[in-house]
Amino acid sequence: METSTPAAIEATQGANGTVEVAGDVTLAARVKDSSGAAMSGVAVHWSIVSGGGSLASTSTTTDNSGTAQVVWTVGTTMGAGEARASVSGVSSSASFPVTLTPGPAATVTLSADTAWFTALDDTATYTAAAEDAYGNDAGGTIAWAVDDDQVATVSDGLVTAVGPGETFATATGGTAVDTLVVVVAQEPVGVTVSPAADTVASGNTRTFSADAADANGHGIPSAVFTWASSDTLVAVVDATGVATGRAVGSASIVATLGALSDTATITVTAGGAASVVVSPGTHSFAALDETHQFTATVYDGQGNVVPGASVTWSSTDAGVVTVDESGLATAAGNGSAGVVASAGGVADTAAVTVQQEATAVAVSPATATVASGATQAFSAEATDANSHAIPGAAFAWASLDTTVAVVDAAGVATGRATGTALITATIGALSDTATLTVTAGGAASVSVSPTSHSFAALDDTQQFTATVYDDHGNVVPGAGVTWSSTDDGVVTVDGSGLATAAGNGSAGVVASAGSVADTAEVTVQQVAANIFMMPLEAVFTAAGDTLRAQATPIDANGHAMTGSVTWTSTNSGVASVTDGLVQAVADGTTQIVATMDAAADSLVVTVLTSTGVSRTWTGSAGADWLTPLSWSPVGHPNASDSVSVPSGTQVSPMLNANAAVARVEVAGGATLNLQGHVLEVLFDVLADGAITATTGRLLVSETGSVGGTLPLLEVTGIAEASGPTTLSGLRLLGGTLRTQGQRVTIRP
Repeated sequence: METSTPAAIEATQGANGTVEVAGDVTLAARVKDSSGAAMSGVAVHWSIVSGGGSLASTSTTTDNSGTAQVVWTVGTTMGAGEARASVSGVSSSASFPVTLTPGPAATVTLSADTAWFTALDDTATYTAAAEDAYGNDAGGTIAWAVDDDQVATVSDGLVTAVGPGETFATATGGTAVDTLVVVVAQEPVGVTVSPAADTVASGNTRTFSADAADANGHGIPSAVFTWASSDTLVAVVDATGVATGRAVGSASIVATLGALSDTATITVTAGGAASVVVSPGTHSFAALDETHQFTATVYDGQGNVVPGASVTWSSTDAGVVTVDESGLATAAGNGSAGVVASAGGVADTAAVTVQQEATAVAVSPATATVASGATQAFSAEATDANSHAIPGAAFAWASLDTTVAVVDAAGVATGRATGTALITATIGALSDTATLTVTAGGAASVSVSPTSHSFAALDDTQQFTATVYDDHGNVVPGAGVTWSSTDDGVVTVDGSGLATAAGNGSAGVVASAGSVADTAEVTVQQVAANIFMMPLEAVFTAAGDTLRAQATPIDANGHAMTGSVTWTSTNSGVASVTDGLVQAVADGTTQIVATMDAAADSLVVTVLTSTGVSRTWTGSAGADWLTPLSWSPVGHPNASDSVSVPSGTQVSPMLNANAAVARVEVAGGATLNLQGHVLEVLFDVLADGAITATTGRLLVSETGSVGGTLPLLEVTGIAEASGPTTLSGLRLLGGTLRTQGQRVTIRP
C-alpha cells in the first residue's frame, strides 16, 4: 500500500476578513496530496506575520477532511494583520490576511480646554478626537452642543460668540464626552463721542455721550467712561459728560476708556465790552521818529475777550508822541505823554517817555593846521539813531598828544610843539576825532647822532644823522644840513653824513644848518683782524738750524698795520723763537705762533735729525708688513724710513699690527691692506695704487702730502693734497687737510 505525502495547503476559513482589535478569529487550512485528495493526521504549523496578538496553538493536526483549525486572538493596534499555515515538505504556505478594526469609543479629547472671545460674532473651530480603549482612532460621529446658546453656538466644532458671559460646549462620541469652556468678554477697540462739536455761551452747559464698540462693531453697554476737558479755563465736564462753559475759547471734551479715547470740541462765546487793556503798559523812545506798536484787548463782564471789538486810539500830547488808528505810536519830541485806547465807554492808557540817546558824534572841522602857540576852535554835534540832532548835548574834549596840542572844555585847541595831535569829543561811550597839525619855526640848534664813534679798521664806515630844532625845541622838517670833517687824514664824510676811516688818530664829524652846528667825536685805531705768516711750515734736519719767519698783521679790511706781533712756540723743546727767528732744538714738531690783538697765525716746524732708510717691498717671505725678509734692504720699516710698494709683486703687504713710517708710496696696480690696524705716516702718502682697510686707518701726524685712493684718513698734523685724492672717510684730530686746488672725494 502506497503512502501519500502533502503536496499543498490552502486557507479555507478566516482569510480576508475583519476583526475588532483584541478579538478572536478562527483560522482553517486544508492539506492535500499531489492528487488533490485531502489528507488527515498531518501536522500544520501556525505563525503570526503581522497584527500582533497570540495563537491558541502553534501546531494542530488535520481531521478526516484534511482540515486543521486554530483560534487567533489579534493585537490591539488597528490596521492590517496576517497569519500563516505551513506543512513540512510543502514549499508554499497558506496566508490569512485580516483587517483589525477599532473598538467602540472609550474617550473623546477636544483640541482646547477654553475658548476666549473678545468680540461678538467672533468664531473659532475646534476638533474632537474619539479613541477606543487601546488608543485607536474610534472614528464615528461626534455630537456637539452648548449649555447656553445666548452666550455661544456650536456646529461641527465651529463656535460663534453670541453674547457676553460663560458657557460650556460638549463633544460626545458614543458614551465618551469632553467639555470646552467658552468665555465671551467684549474688549473695546474704539470710542465715539457725540456730538463731535457744539457751541455754548459762557456759564451754560452741553451734554456729551460716548459709545464703545468691540472689534466687530458691536456696542459694549457696560462700558464706563472717564470725562475730561483739555482746557478747564474754557470749559469743565463732569463724570456724566455734562460740560459747562467758563471762558471764551475752545476746549476738547475727552471720553476715555482704558487706553481708548475720543474727543469733541466745545466753543464758548462771550458778551459785550466791559474793560480795555493796552499792551505794553509803558514804553520809552530813544530817538525821534522811532515807532512802537501798541495793542488793546477788550473784555466782557466775565473777563472774556470780546473778539472784533472796535478800538479808537489817541495821544494825550501829540508834541511828544502821535498814534495812528492801528495803535502804532511815533516819537515826536522829548517829554512824557499817554497812548489811549477806547472801546465804547471804557478806555486804558499806556505811559510813554521820549528821551533822545546819542548814537553818533561828529567833530568839525575834521582837520586843521595851526602854528605852535596859536589856537583852533572845534565844535561837536550828537545825533540819535534816526540822525536827529540832540540839543544841549555836553561833550568831554581831549587831546591824544598833549605834547603837540591841548584842548579846553569848550573845544578850543592850542598848539604846543610841531607834530600832529588828535582832538577828541566824547559823550558817553561815543566819540569823534579831528586832526590838528602844529607847524614850527626856523633852525635854532643841531644835534648829531651818534655823538661819538670809534673805527677799528681803515675804510670802515659809520652813518651819522643830524636833527635840526627850532627855538621851541620842535624838529624842523626838511632843514638843509652840511657835513664836514675836522681832519680828512683821519676821517672823511660825504654829503649824507656817511663817515669813512682814513688813518689812525682823532677828528670831528661836523653837521651845520644855517649858523648852527654840532660835532661828533671820532677815533680811528686799527685792530688786527688777521696775521699772514711766511712760511707756513719748515723742516730742520739739524739742531741749531735757524729760520727768519715774517708775520704781517692786517685790519678787518685788509689794510697792513704797524706795530710788533708777539712770538711764541708751543713746544720750545723742539724749536724756539725770538722776534721771528726760529731755531731747531731737538726732533719733533711744534708751532711757532704770532699774535696781535685777537688775531694769530702759526708756522709748523718739524725737526728730524735722524736719517731713515728707503725700503722696497718684495713679499719674498710672506705678506706680513713686519717680516724683515719681505723688504729690500732686509729689515722691518720704522718711523724714520721711507717705503715703497711696487707693482708686479706676487704678494701684497698686510698690516698685522700698528706701524709707523716717515713716507709711503704705493705704485699703480699695487695694494697695501691695513686690515684693522693703524699706519702712522709722519710726512708724505702717495697711492697711485690703493691703500685699503677693513676697520683700520691712515694717520698723518706731521706735515706732508697725500694723494691717490686712501682708507679712513686721520690728521693730527697738516696734510696737503698733491693730486686727485679719494678717501673712505676723514677725521681732523686737531690737524688740517689742505686741498691745494686738488679734487678731494670722501666716499660715504
